[in-house]
Parts: sequence; structure tokens; C-alpha cells
Amino acid sequence: MGQLYLHTYIFFLSSFLLTASIQAQTQDIFESLRKQAELGKTYFIGLANANSQESYDLNEGYYLKFVPAKYETTHDSILVSPALNGNFDTTNYFMSTEILTLRDPVSEWRPADVSEICRQDEEPKHKVAACLVKLAPEYKVVNTRFYPFKDILDTSRTDHIIPAVYEVIKRQSLKQKSRIEIIPESAGRPSLKTGEKLRYLPPGKWQSWQEVVCPFGVFNAPTAYEIQEALLKLGYKLPKTGDYDETTRRFLRQFQKDYDINQEEGELSQATIDKLGLERRPLISVDY
Repeated sequence: MGQLYLHTYIFFLSSFLLTASIQAQTQDIFESLRKQAELGKTYFIGLANANSQESYDLNEGYYLKFVPAKYETTHDSILVSPALNGNFDTTNYFMSTEILTLRDPVSEWRPADVSEICRQDEEPKHKVAACLVKLAPEYKVVNTRFYPFKDILDTSRTDHIIPAVYEVIKRQSLKQKSRIEIIPESAGRPSLKTGEKLRYLPPGKWQSWQEVVCPFGVFNAPTAYEIQEALLKLGYKLPKTGDYDETTRRFLRQFQKDYDINQEEGELSQATIDKLGLERRPLISVDY
């Protein structure tokens, strides 16, 4: 009986230590992100390869929940015109202008999609990317009227009273900073509130977070699906496969011929993209 208790104790202790070790590794992954994070930059994490100098083993999948900053809302009454007691010349006044801050600038973590063009040869494929973005502050201009004392026409009369005018403004003060929550898959898929985003890390060996570096002045071309959809709208009967295959190239050459686009046939030049009504996209797309 004593041996049974001992084996049970060892089993639970081993399970506890294993769980603690996995949780520690998971926290370490995101500690590497927090340490290097700079405003406006994007970072990615991918499955480790032979060139990865630092890696972490995750025995189960994890959800990354991007939680936006939370604010506390207050309402303030701002005087825009004082009460007038007496017979004033209300056409003679001067204005005072004040700029009020409704919300201070804050930084928030947002998930991002990164083009393969940004991946270096030795880097693993980007799985999850996060960008530390800056949300601009909000301001409001309030104009307040002031009446010169010398313009009081008759101070003995009190039957003509103009009440004060107030404007109610809504201010937002930061209550909780933006964060990335780490939720094990065994706990179930988390529910999302307004503004929250979800990404998934499957089990495996993961490298530490690295900054995304994209070539300057380069943009993503439209996808094969977008090209096929644009051609279909123009009346070209081609299958919508999502692949830039020979059939798509054939219809694209016909389109270029029909619209007198002088270039190498079948190539996706800027003139062709413009004529299709499409556009190139940035290499990093932040999910707001």
C-alpha cells in the first residue's frame, strides 16, 4: 500500500513539474517578444529549423488572444457661454479656444499578415506575426464665449436672463493596457469580445520572436484568385481555381490583347493590374 501511495505521489509530482516546465517555456517565448518590442515594428514567430539559434518545445497548441486596451469613460460639462443676468449686447463678445484631450495616445498589440517576400532564406516560414501599433490621440476643440463687462447695457434689469450653455464631452482614460493572452488548447477555444483577435500556435518546436524585415518599396501583387475574379467580372469565362496556372495566363493574354496593353504577354505588369481594377498591397497587413 505504501508503494502505491509513493508511485501515485511521483506520478502527480512529475505531471506538475512537466506542466510547470511547459508553462515556463511558453512564457519565455513571449518574454523574448516583450524585451525587443519597439513601436511600429512587426515581429514573427515560426517553427524552428536547423538555423534557429533558440527554440522552445510546445507539447500542445496555444491560442494567442490579442486583447485591445480598455478605457474608463467619464463625462465632463464644459462651459461654452456664461449665464447673462441683465440686458447684454449679446452680439459683442470674443472667443477663447481650448484644445481638450479626449483620449491619450496608446500602443496596442495587433496580429499581422506578412508576405513571403519578407522571409529571408534562412528564416522559418512566418506562422504568427504581431505588430506594436500606436493609436492616435483624440482631441476636441472647444470655443467659449466671453462678454466684455463694459458692454452691459442696463445692470438694473434682471428680467432678461440668458442661461449658461454647457457642452458635455466624453473622455477616455486608460484602464488596462493592450496585451497578448496565452491560452492552452486543452482549455478550449477562447471566446472573443469586441476588438479581440485570435491566432493559433500548433504543437512543435518554435523559434523565438524575430523582427520582420521587408524589402523597401516592394508591394504584394494581387493573388491569382483576385485576378480570376476580376477577369470573370469582365466577361472572361475561366475557372476560379486560386492558382496562377496556364489557363489563367491564357485568359490574361487575351485580356491584354483586347485592351491593347503593350507588354510581354501573360505578365502581370502595373498597367495590367490597373486595367483589371486591382492594386498592389503592402507586404505587412495589420489586422485592426
